[in-house]
Amino acid sequence: VTPGSFFEAASTTKAVVAAIVLGLVQEGKLDLDVDVNTYLRSWHVAENDFTRAQKVTLRLLLSNRAGLPMTNFPYDEKGAPPTLLQVLKGEAPAGNKAAAVELLPGGKWQYANIGYVVIQQLLEDVMGKPLEQIARERVFAPLKMASSTFVYPLSAERQKNEALPHDEQGAPGAPGMHPAALAQGGLMTTPSDLARFACEL
Repeated sequence: VTPGSFFEAASTTKAVVAAIVLGLVQEGKLDLDVDVNTYLRSWHVAENDFTRAQKVTLRLLLSNRAGLPMTNFPYDEKGAPPTLLQVLKGEAPAGNKAAAVELLPGGKWQYANIGYVVIQQLLEDVMGKPLEQIARERVFAPLKMASSTFVYPLSAERQKNEALPHDEQGAPGAPGMHPAALAQGGLMTTPSDLARFACEL
């Protein structure tokens, strides 16, 4: 392992996504406190008794207080991978819970990875481009983070420096990267690049 080794950033990804969102808020392109359905085009947070009392906002999504479920992102790996919309809807081949509000937004903190998947869809709808391109233009390129990406698997050249997960016996295993849901944990980066991001913050 070196300062140039590629790691799954896991939930550290959320900090990068939050920085993108807050940059757009600073520019007046997004508002932290309006109903996210104002921005979403491809999919919407379904209305229910909870959302009638309090709308889901970016502020609540960013801080895990939007009332969305706790869920991981398993999927059927035999066929085609799930799309982002299938993940949000909880539809096969995705095996996760849908992004449906189950608690009063703002009423309780509940760690919800799927909240950041909602943010991913919102960013892609507003910006009209995939998260990888948004991150490259707004974070990676300006900070010279040349070894950071949301594209996986890595290129053959980069795979030579990829740190793989290992089991308790020390045997390397397969990475657990999701093909579509990225904003909650899909960043691949190096210690050096992540340090550049931390210094900028």
